[in-house]
Formats: sequence, structure tokens, C-alpha cells
Amino acid sequence: MQSARNILIFGLLISVLIRGFFISQSLHIADIYLLYNMGVSLFNGFNPYLKLDFYSYPPLAILIQTFSVFASPFVDQPFVVVSKFFPNFFDTLTGILIYKFLANSGTKPKNAAGWAVFYLLNPLSIIISSIHGQLEGIFLFFVVFSIYFLKKNYLLAGLIYGISIAIKPSPLILFPLFLFAEKINFKQKIYFCFLSVAPTLISVLPFLEDNSQKVISSILGYQGVFDMSYGAVLKGVWFSANENFDLPLIKDFASASRLLFLSAYITILLLFLGSKNFIKRCLAVILSYYIFTFGVSVQHLYWVLPLAILAKDRLVILYTFFASLAVLGFYLYLGPDILLGKLGSIEPLSPKYFPVYVLGNLVFWGFCVFWVVKIIKPQLEELKKFSLIRRKLTYFSLGIFLITFIIGIKVISEFFQLL
Repeated sequence: MQSARNILIFGLLISVLIRGFFISQSLHIADIYLLYNMGVSLFNGFNPYLKLDFYSYPPLAILIQTFSVFASPFVDQPFVVVSKFFPNFFDTLTGILIYKFLANSGTKPKNAAGWAVFYLLNPLSIIISSIHGQLEGIFLFFVVFSIYFLKKNYLLAGLIYGISIAIKPSPLILFPLFLFAEKINFKQKIYFCFLSVAPTLISVLPFLEDNSQKVISSILGYQGVFDMSYGAVLKGVWFSANENFDLPLIKDFASASRLLFLSAYITILLLFLGSKNFIKRCLAVILSYYIFTFGVSVQHLYWVLPLAILAKDRLVILYTFFASLAVLGFYLYLGPDILLGKLGSIEPLSPKYFPVYVLGNLVFWGFCVFWVVKIIKPQLEELKKFSLIRRKLTYFSLGIFLITFIIGIKVISEFFQLL
């Protein structure tokens, strides 16, 4: 036990040093600039959802940025440093929580500490939280925390899960899985739904007075960008042929991808219905999101990490490699100033990093396909054991998935005809 704690403490110290170094080299650019505008708007008494002309995060996230604006002069640190403190602080808490979760689940303490350190020192975690400064680390902590309480206190898990949604809407992707995670009665499900939305509803009420429709649209309207996964590959193919990123058929790709992901989601729900492996279900859904969704942003690649570690799925090691390659390709080609900060400068759109970006995303996408097939294959093999109604519904959803897949192929063929 003592050696496990020593491993964890050592990992924590190294993580703090690495993260602190990259935070100290940060520039006030890109998403940090947007976060600052959210915080300073509220700090100056304005409604950021009405004042700003870009999609904003839910109120809890804006309150964190407002506090960062307020605290910056008191701690004599620039906003970028204070703002980045929060996702990295919660990353650290997640690492500790992973250790506790695994140790309490029967994993040997040394192995639990090893998994926790793998998370703390993971390049995806460090890049997204310390270098980019995105808020994924904050809401992922509450997602992991809610899973920790899922079997102990279902309703408390719902409230904690609701806090994650109040920071970013992204955890909504797991809502149906949480709702049907345990064999509970209908009344408890209603309570869970209420607790899941309560933090967002309570925190957003003060902002709804003037123009509620615009506020809600600002929070929920963001659909992501096609910077990663197959969107990056298509972008690269189009740029090679036309020397611009004005990708055609964007609405068609977005619509087809939403249908594909929805049909895949329903199929996964039916395949895993009654399964006790909640985390595997979550992994399958998030990986399907990476595979089928057109609007995958760079920070989204971080979502799968803590869940895969909780599942002790060793494929997360390969995932880290391929995802990190795709992420580094993105920053080196499209956002080198975000990646390097004060450490140096590289001209964006440098041709030598173009293959890293495009091929890195292609390999990443292919690995996600391999991983999700590996996860759902055992469930497909159990199809004959399903009840008649469940088996028919599963076959029906698979049929719908194939139809939407054909629609997606049709859009891609139209895209290549335009080259």
C-alpha cells in the first residue's frame, strides 16, 4: 500500500511540474481569448450570452472564468494562468479518484496507482488542459465522480452528473446510458432526470430575463467543427485539390453524420441492455461519436481517456499514441501558436506538417473503428440469447444503421465527384 501511494505521489509531483511549465509558457490566444471575453463580460455586469457573438458555455463555466478575471490581479498572474489552473486542478483530482475507484474495485494498489499516473501524465490530458486550456478536465472529473457513486447512490450520481452538464453540454452524450445504468423504478428515473438538469436550470435562470431563446441557443447551439477524425481527412483531401478549406456539402455531411451516430447509439443501447458493464457502453458510444460525427473538435479526443482507464482497457495505450499523433498534427499544422506558446513559433499551414495532420487523423479514425468493433463483438455474439422483442429491435436498428451508412457513403461519393 505504501509503495502504491509513493507511486501516486511521485506521479502527482511530476504532473504538477510538467503542467505548471506549459501553463507558464501560455499565450492569451484562441480559446483562452474567448474564455476571457466570457468572464470579463459577466465581471463588468453584462449578460455574456447576449453581448458576445459566439457560442458560450453554461453558467458554471462562465462563473469560473469570471472568478479568473477577478482573481488574476490578486495573485499577480495573467488570466491565462489562472484560467488554466482549474482544468489542471480537476485533472489532478480525477487522477486521485481513478486510484480510489480502482483500488476499491479490487485492483491491486500498485496497478491502481499505475493507471492513475498514466492518466496524470497522459499527453492528451496535458495538451488539452495545460497547453490548450480547454475545460474538458473539469467536467470529466464530475463524470468520473458520478460513475463512482452510480451503484452507491444513484440519485447523488445524478446530481454530480448534472454539475458536469452545467459546465459543458458535452456530457449529455452519456445521458441515456446513465438513465438506464441501474435497474431502478420509473419514479427514480424521473428524480435522476430532474437532478441531472437542476444545476444548469438553476444557474441559467438569472440570464434568461431579456432573451431566453438567444441564451439557450448560445449554450446548446455549438455543433463542433470538422477539425478531427474523418472531417480532417476530407478537409485535407479538399485542400490538396483546391488549396482552400472551403469544404462543400457541409450541411449534408453534418445531417448524415447525425443520423449515423443516432442509429449507432440506439444499436449500442439495445446490444448492451441489461449489461452490467456500464463503462464499456460509454466507451462504445464515445468511440462511435469519433467515427461517425462530422463535428469532432480536438478537445473531444480527451473524453474517452478516463473511462477507458476505469475499464482498465489496455487499448487505451495505443489510443493515446494515435490520438496524440492526430492532436499534434492538428496543432502543428493549424494552431502552432497554441502548442508552442512562448517556446517558439512555426508558421501555420506549413506543408511539412500537413501529412501528420491528415494521416494522423486517418489512422486515429481507423483505430477507433477497430476498438469499437472489439467492444461490441461479444454483444453481437449474444444476439441469439436476446428476448424475441429485443432481438427484433436490435436487427431493426442495425437495418436503420445500414441505411444511414449508405446515405453517408452517397454524400462522400458526391464530395469526390466535386474534386
